[in-house]
Amino acid sequence: MVELLTVLLVLGVLVAIVVPKLQSAQLRARRAEVRVNTAGLHTAFQLYVASDAGADPLNSGYNPSPQPSALGIDGTLARAWSSGISPQQEEVWGRLGWSPDGAVHCSYQVYSAGAAVPGDFWTLGECDLDDEGRPLQRLMVGPTTSEATGLRQKGAALAGGGY
Repeated sequence: MVELLTVLLVLGVLVAIVVPKLQSAQLRARRAEVRVNTAGLHTAFQLYVASDAGADPLNSGYNPSPQPSALGIDGTLARAWSSGISPQQEEVWGRLGWSPDGAVHCSYQVYSAGAAVPGDFWTLGECDLDDEGRPLQRLMVGPTTSEATGLRQKGAALAGGGY
């Protein structure tokens, strides 16, 4: 009987150590999704903006919709790409020629002022990975693939969430 209690105690300690580490690894993997997908989308968007079609202003809206900070959207669950978007948004996203591999935890948005303000374009990825109502955002601005500190607040305001 003592041996059984000892085994259960050891298993309980192991579970107490392993479960938080597993949850932490899952969160890191979901954070990697927003980094990788935003970078890929931004590259595709740069090509679009540089093309003749990029002369027109463009605002894609969120894909999938609504954004993760909307009430009732559980950011811990993956959603199908292009779910909840309008036919007009579907057409805009089709022009970009980019989509992720499989379902996503984050929503993405692209914006361009067009030829009126050259270089004024950005790509945004937004996730609420822990479903606590505080979205993680990754904003990439302009013709470089670096993040622009000065425009994070602008992007966050446009996206309706905090950074």
